[in-house]
Amino acid sequence: MVFPKRLLAIPFALVGAVWVSTTCPVQAASLETFVMGTTGQSNWSTYGVPTPVYDNFGVWGGSIPTNPAGLAASGIAGTTRLNNSAAAASLTDSITAGGSGLSAFGAWTYSGSSRVNVNYGKLGSESHAIHTGNGDNMTVNNAESYGIMHDSLNPTSPGVIAGVNGTMRLAVTVDGMMKVSGKGTVGMMLRYGFGAPMPVMDKTLLETFVDIYGNGVQTYGPHSSFGSFVTPPGMAFTYGPNDPSGLPSSIEFGGATTVYATVPITFGGDTDFRMGMMTWVNPGNGSGILDTGFGQTATITGIELFDNLGQSVPEFTISSGSGTLYTASGVQVVVVPEAGTLALLIAGASIGLIRIRARQGAESR
Repeated sequence: MVFPKRLLAIPFALVGAVWVSTTCPVQAASLETFVMGTTGQSNWSTYGVPTPVYDNFGVWGGSIPTNPAGLAASGIAGTTRLNNSAAAASLTDSITAGGSGLSAFGAWTYSGSSRVNVNYGKLGSESHAIHTGNGDNMTVNNAESYGIMHDSLNPTSPGVIAGVNGTMRLAVTVDGMMKVSGKGTVGMMLRYGFGAPMPVMDKTLLETFVDIYGNGVQTYGPHSSFGSFVTPPGMAFTYGPNDPSGLPSSIEFGGATTVYATVPITFGGDTDFRMGMMTWVNPGNGSGILDTGFGQTATITGIELFDNLGQSVPEFTISSGSGTLYTASGVQVVVVPEAGTLALLIAGASIGLIRIRARQGAESR
């Protein structure tokens, strides 16, 4: 299905399909990133969300022309980029786009960026934009990114017989904010799923979007593991003073909270687990500064196991397809030095070793 461009996201359940759905290769453990940075005034009449976004998050975020010839042929600068790896311990990507154009409502300028980073058990995504002037339904200014981790988790415990069913409860700590100053839309989603071979991320950890448009305000959520339209503890909305039209001059949502993923397990058996975060910003009909900053903030910070009777299992071990260490304290992220830093460490160690050997030689004489 294709459709005229929307300025707002709409719930996934309301739309049957967008473009032709494709799936990623099945992996016991893998990481995936997606970035989108576009700008321009389109000459194409139908739009859809990029296929990777639809496959993983539904009809959310920005849309682009469905022209088979591509973005450039539609008058749009920029690109979308998808990366996935079953070998890397982490993935990062970033994108920028900027330009100007003339819509049915006048001239506009735009500058946007998005960045994503993903590790096993830790996700981050952020998107930002500055927009002046007025776009229309043919204006395609987008900054968007997502990161997804997929791991196979195998819990065992000396106190539970292998093959017994149970439950895993993962605490995910989130710290970030989104803000519209002026006109536009900001949004974020944090979802998870379980099962095999490629779990659908249909469970909500935290999601919301905020839109200030020409003559109104719309907020979706927040939805979280605490319930629908329930603001999680530690997070809040903040409204700026009204502008001359009577609308808030800014709306901010953010803070720090912990949400919870509940996953059915079998002790001694593999359970595939996927968790993904997406952020996006979309300029509206008017000038605005748009920020969605959850750059390195969704981290598994605790894990609890329960047996088939709902009793807590205090002693356990979790092996994973990625080799990542998961404990009762959450994911144990190993920081890998960048190439330049690693080279300096090796050089320093070599110099230290040479000095030790030289001193030992002098002492022996």
